[in-house]
Amino acid sequence: MATPVFSVQNQASPTQSLYWIHDTFTELPWSIPVDLTTFIHLHLCWGRSFEGLIACWPQLKQTGSSLSGSTLNDHYPNNRLQAVMQHYEDAEMAPLAQQHDTCSRDLDLLLNDAHGTQMASAEFGRRSKARIEEDPTLIFRHPDYALSTTHLWRWFHDHFPNLIENNIDLLTTLPPTPLQDLFDPSEEDGEPPLCWIPHRLRNHGFFRAQCIALDREFLVPSLGVDDPWENKELMLELITYVDPLAYYSRISQRLQHDKDIIRHALETNPYCLQLLDSSDLENPELAAPIQEAQYILNQADENDSPNVASRGDDGDDLPF
Repeated sequence: MATPVFSVQNQASPTQSLYWIHDTFTELPWSIPVDLTTFIHLHLCWGRSFEGLIACWPQLKQTGSSLSGSTLNDHYPNNRLQAVMQHYEDAEMAPLAQQHDTCSRDLDLLLNDAHGTQMASAEFGRRSKARIEEDPTLIFRHPDYALSTTHLWRWFHDHFPNLIENNIDLLTTLPPTPLQDLFDPSEEDGEPPLCWIPHRLRNHGFFRAQCIALDREFLVPSLGVDDPWENKELMLELITYVDPLAYYSRISQRLQHDKDIIRHALETNPYCLQLLDSSDLENPELAAPIQEAQYILNQADENDSPNVASRGDDGDDLPF
């Protein structure tokens, strides 16, 4: 097939086998390992043809590689395969694989039949789509969630080629420049896009805050809440890493009056003082941070004031 596919076959439980698309430019996974149901679902979402998958299906299950005359181990020996599987664990995909077990069994049988009868790609797509849609209990992450960090390495290759050496192990070694220092949130999805940032980094701290701020919560492996703007812990973290002045209005009304949220917002950006209502401004428990913020704003106003030079005795506007 034009785009190679690799798989880790689980002989004890074939429906728990994992599949991913390979990127021939970097020789790394283009997508993270996923169960068969998710793999088929992603093909449907991305509009990828099933022709190659149908043709190589028995070989892929037997050797772990869609490439003729090669095996999974030829391309992914133990150390590289461990790094690939770490992506699967970081993305916390195991619960979905278990939940998809029955559907994956059916799709496995459908692929066997498609290969044996040389079923047309479009027909397989129609039948697999119908099987997936008939089960309303199936859960899927956003398609962007399945993208591998390979896309990040290609971004580095395009923007900072001097950081990418020919012999660098891109699966386990990040370029030395800190990712968060390079990240530009001004684009709709950030730059580089948040879906290219390693799942592990998106699960906490700076990049979790960016996912929330840019409405990409679906990229966080285990956010654990339906509405992050109502969660105090997440909002305190958000204020740490993004300008609270720009996002304060999105914080829930309840948390906008929370003393800890207000203190942290004022510490991060004193101009948040202008967003507080009279009840917060008059709260004696907030007197100290409010006074400190006001002092900083007053100092900023003084520093920004034009420095008018004294006139000379002769009335000349020049100071000499």
